[in-house]
Amino acid sequence: MSRDSKRFETIRRLAEKKEHDAAALLARVRRERDQARHRLQELEAFRREYLEGHGRVSASGSPARLREFQAFIDKLEQAIDTQRRLVEESEARHQQARQAWQERHTRTRAIGNAVEQKRNDERAREARQEQRQLDDRVLRRE
Repeated sequence: MSRDSKRFETIRRLAEKKEHDAAALLARVRRERDQARHRLQELEAFRREYLEGHGRVSASGSPARLREFQAFIDKLEQAIDTQRRLVEESEARHQQARQAWQERHTRTRAIGNAVEQKRNDERAREARQEQRQLDDRVLRRE
């Protein structure tokens, strides 16, 4: 392997490491996004359960209990709104991480193709050189 090939190989390994790091970040961001979505679903389900129970509370409850219930629902709505924003932010981070990984992946493939082309060129050059040497030997014998 020539010095140029070794240099290209070093660049390829560095690109692969950066792609691997980007893939790890993407996986972490995806988990965070999925957790945020799951938490939102839990909060929404919790709200549904409490709202379904609202009929029972209003039919049998005092005005003070009804106010407490409404205050709780209001806080739950605020938590849901906050979680929705967190989901949106995590979606944006996921999209950015995915794009960064795709760019790294494309770059790594391009560098890999360049390294392979360089190796092919070197092999072809070596083959031509060997053929010239063989031709020279044959001509000297004649």
